Amino acid sequence: MRILFVRDDEQLDQVINKIIDHSKFTITTISAQEALGEIIKQQPDVVLLNLRLKNRNGFQIVRDAKSNLMTLHIPVIVLTKMNTQPYWDEAYKCGASGYAVLGLHDQYLAQLIEKQLSHKMELVC
Repeated sequence: MRILFVRDDEQLDQVINKIIDHSKFTITTISAQEALGEIIKQQPDVVLLNLRLKNRNGFQIVRDAKSNLMTLHIPVIVLTKMNTQPYWDEAYKCGASGYAVLGLHDQYLAQLIEKQLSHKMELVC
C-alpha cells in the first residue's frame, strides 16, 4: 500500500516513520508545492496531509484533491497539532477522510489509515 505524505517540515518524517509500519506501507514524502500534481501522478492509496505548510493552505490542498476527478476517490487524512473544533470542522467540510492530532492520536493514526484503506477496498469491490 502506498502512502503519499504531504509536508513542508522534514522533522515530521521521523514522527511518521515511528508510527507507520513499513512492512505494510511504502511512504513517499513530497512538499506542498508538488501536492496535487503528485497525487494525480502517483495515485496513492492514501494521502497524509500536514495542515501546517509554508507556502500553501492545507485545507485548499484537500479541496483541490476532492474536486479533481482523478483524485477524489483517494482518502486524505489531515495531520496537525491543532486540536480545535473549527479545524476539525473545516477539514471534514473540505472533504478530508480523517483527522489526527500529532502527539495525541499517534497510535490511532495507523488504525485510521488501515480503516480508510479497507473502506476504499470495499468501494472498489
